[in-house]
Amino acid sequence: MIPSIFKKIYNYSAEFIQQVDSIAQIAAERALADIRMDQKYRDRRRLAHYEHTVFSQAGEDGILRELMRRAGGPSRTFVEFGVGNGSQNNTKFLLKTGWTGLWIESGARRSG
Repeated sequence: MIPSIFKKIYNYSAEFIQQVDSIAQIAAERALADIRMDQKYRDRRRLAHYEHTVFSQAGEDGILRELMRRAGGPSRTFVEFGVGNGSQNNTKFLLKTGWTGLWIESGARRSG
């Protein structure tokens, strides 16, 4: 049986971690808002204005979507190389929004 003091320490630690995460999230949102006030992010001609992440790692979802919108064309087909296991890649958002495509990964086959 775990002594009650250790349970209290664990509970306080978990609560502290949640508070730190919350503060970090607020700080990140404020920093992002400040960055977006910069002229290069307000200018709709610049791709940085369209950055947003759904499945990608660094805003590529929004940039790629805007590039495809600008390029136009009848085809809504993509090819992406180096997709890993498919959980975080640049075209997954396109796939989820009605595009079709091909993912190619040359890494070792994964099981499971």
